[in-house]
Parts: sequence; C-alpha cells; structure tokens
Amino acid sequence: MNWSLVFAAGSSAALLCGLWWRVMHARLLDVPGERSLHTRPTPTGGGAGLTAALVAAAWLASQGTAASATTATVSLMLPVGLLCLAGLLDDLRGLGIWTRLLLQALCAVWVLAMLSPWPHPGAATLLLAALWIVGFTNAFNFMDGIDGLAASHAAFVGLAGALLLEHAGGHPELVLLLALAGACAAGFLVWNWPPARLFMGDAGSLPLGFLLAALALLAAGEGALSAWCWLILWSPFLCDTGITLLMRAAARKPLFQAHREHAYQRLAVRGHRPVTLGLLIVDVVWLLPLAWLAAQHPALAPAAAVAALLSCAVAVGLVTWRQADPEGAPS
Repeated sequence: MNWSLVFAAGSSAALLCGLWWRVMHARLLDVPGERSLHTRPTPTGGGAGLTAALVAAAWLASQGTAASATTATVSLMLPVGLLCLAGLLDDLRGLGIWTRLLLQALCAVWVLAMLSPWPHPGAATLLLAALWIVGFTNAFNFMDGIDGLAASHAAFVGLAGALLLEHAGGHPELVLLLALAGACAAGFLVWNWPPARLFMGDAGSLPLGFLLAALALLAAGEGALSAWCWLILWSPFLCDTGITLLMRAAARKPLFQAHREHAYQRLAVRGHRPVTLGLLIVDVVWLLPLAWLAAQHPALAPAAAVAALLSCAVAVGLVTWRQADPEGAPS
C-alpha cells in the first residue's frame, strides 16, 4: 500500500477542511434548533473538503495503473463527487427525501453495473446489494449527529478494513481506497473532534457513507474479507440505527423526520466527547479483535459477528431503556 499517499490524503483533507472553515465560518452555519445537540452556530459543509481530498488522492493513485484499476476508481469517484455536490446543495437549500433516495439509488445502480463482483448476478442479488448501499448511506448520515462520532468511526473502519483486506489478499485498489477514505476522515476529525469547530454536513456524510458501503460490498463480493467482518466493524452504527428505526416504526413515527432518539444522542446530552471517545475504545479493544478473528478463522466468523452485533444491540437497548429521551419525554 502507498502509505505516503494515504498520509498525504489525510493531511490534505485537514488543510482543505481548514480552508473551508476559514471561508465559510460566517456563511454556512448550522444554527441550533429544538432537536440539535450543539448549543452554538457552527460552520457546516466541511465534508466538501474531505471529499475533495479523497477524490484527488484516488485520481493520483489511478495514474500509471492498469486500465481496470482506473475504471474501478472512476466508477466509484464519480458517484462520490455527485453525492458530495447534492449533499452540499442539501446543506445550503435542502433537498426532498425522495430526491435524495432516488439519486443514491441511481449511484448504487451505477456502481453495481460497472463493478459488480459477481459474474452473473440475479435480480434479487442486485436489489439486495443496492438496498445495502442506499440503506447504509442513510444510516451513516443518521449517525452523524454529534461531534466526532461519524468521522472517528469512519476513520477506524476505513483504516482497519484496509489492513484486514490487505492481509487477506484483497484487491489492492480496494485496499487503497479504504485507506484513503479512513485517512481523509481522520484529517477531517482535526476540525470535528469535540468540541467541533466544523461539521461534516451532508456534503461529507452522504459520499463517505456511500463509498464505505460500496467498498465493503465489493470486498465481500470478491471473497477476500467476508461480510461477517464488515458487520462486526459497522455493528455500532447498524444496531443504533436499526433499533431506533424499529422503535419509531412501532410507535408510528415518521422514519425520516429529524429526532434525538438514537442511543448516541441520548448519551450525548451529558457531553459529546465521552461518547465519541467511548466508541473509539470499543472499536479498538472489542471490534477490531473480533474482526481479526473472523478474518483469520472463517469458521468462527458468524459467531464473532453475532457477539459484536448482540453486544451492541444490548448496549443500545440498555441506553434507550435507562436514559431519558433528550426531547424531554421518558424513554
């Protein structure tokens, strides 16, 4: 892996996000509302700098490589760039939920048409794959609600996934793109670590979530790093989003309406930093060893994934049960 390029990508992301903050700190602000968990107006849309650094680094990595590698990079970076622009427009003016979902679906279909890891996929396989990409893109967006949480976990998954995939003999292009995504998320974290000076906004959460979902799918599809490993790495986000949506559906509440009912939001009323730091500790101490175990011993992978998902689901359930609703209603 080209670690110098990975480091340069992370540094560039930090610099571009800093430039964005300097230019936009009084122009594009996320003003606290009744469902916000921050207390002061904060510049947003900083994910544009993250995405710009990511796309530039991926383009540089593709130069001088095989045509198939260049095709893979372009096929992924085109929808990433498009989703960044759409997310920035959403940050500036707002986009309807159906417009967002349609655009994400088209981007998912594009990636699957260009880079499908299966020789002759059936319609059901392609539908499930597209639903995974679109669903996870929105799950990642839902989890970008407090300082540093989404960026730090994306940095962890990108870099850890790259190392695990490289050790498993995965496609070098996928390995590098994962590492670049993780490095750029880490670069953005310089500005987003609590207390955040800059928010990612949809300009960052949509393209970053989309790319990480697509890369996980492609890596699992080629057989190098199983889906069990990716379920382990993403288990906190999947459990928090899944359980919260199920609870809101059971209560007949709008699924896409802004709210503060996620477990991480309930915890964050006591401070953002402990929640973000706590998840990072769980990532490194619990999830990374489980993912490594699943990668090294495929027969144990399902059990490791169940352990990760069950532990995260129990944690989310306990928080939801014991912690008061941040909006004021009892849990």
